[in-house]
Amino acid sequence: MSTQEYVCLRCSRVFPTCCRLSPGLEELCFPLSTQEKEDIQNHLQHSDFFVEQPNTADFIASMGRLLPDHQHKTRAIFALDTCHLRLKTLSDGKCILLQDDGCLLPRELRPFYCRLFPFWFYRGRLGYMAFSKCLAQQETVEVKNLLRLFRAEVTTLQEDFYSMLRNLGLND
Repeated sequence: MSTQEYVCLRCSRVFPTCCRLSPGLEELCFPLSTQEKEDIQNHLQHSDFFVEQPNTADFIASMGRLLPDHQHKTRAIFALDTCHLRLKTLSDGKCILLQDDGCLLPRELRPFYCRLFPFWFYRGRLGYMAFSKCLAQQETVEVKNLLRLFRAEVTTLQEDFYSMLRNLGLND
């Protein structure tokens, strides 16, 4: 088992994280692109893993905070009174794809947001989303140490981030 799987799996069993959120916050789940949905659907051979979620003011504001360089396009693509796709969650907030031994999907088919978390790019610079319940962040807060802990490479994270933007129609 890789360090990333171990840390993420251990964390998902204990805390609300990117794999398990607090019930009631489903509207804030990061959206899936059509391509991500198709890739997951083709791999798992059915489509009951997805929800059409209405775009709310809170969701749009959250997207604006996550993607400050793309706020105008975010507001246009995720307009009020329209919907976006997200992964389904169970009543306890657990992602429908999270099993006892980790995600049903191989890393290369996971949504880009899942591949990136907790890393993120703000104004072109790598950082991370501070989250007090992230076990990895409890062990270290240094980006270079988090990269090592997750066995992540900056170039791969950057490629995933820009692919995510492109698939959502947010790249300039």
